[in-house]
Amino acid sequence: MEDFTKSCVVFAFFERNGRKVEEDSLRMIPLTELMPAQNRKVGISYDEKSKSLKIPRYVMYSGFELFQQADQSKPTGSQRGTESARGATSSH
Repeated sequence: MEDFTKSCVVFAFFERNGRKVEEDSLRMIPLTELMPAQNRKVGISYDEKSKSLKIPRYVMYSGFELFQQADQSKPTGSQRGTESARGATSSH
């Protein structure tokens, strides 16, 4: 799926109380931490009988933490410009 979309696939889960979302219940986990099996965090298991993954809440990212971490790891515009400038050579 990620190869096709060229972007990170993230599963998001939340709890509901009727039609309302339970506050602070949002949890996320990227597909890369689920598949293949050797990438799975400790605690995540596959149930053969139900053919489903069992993912405990404690291995998921709370709220939008996953996106915040991704934003912090990206180089800023000025850093990208600096990296480009370092690779450039002058012909003078």
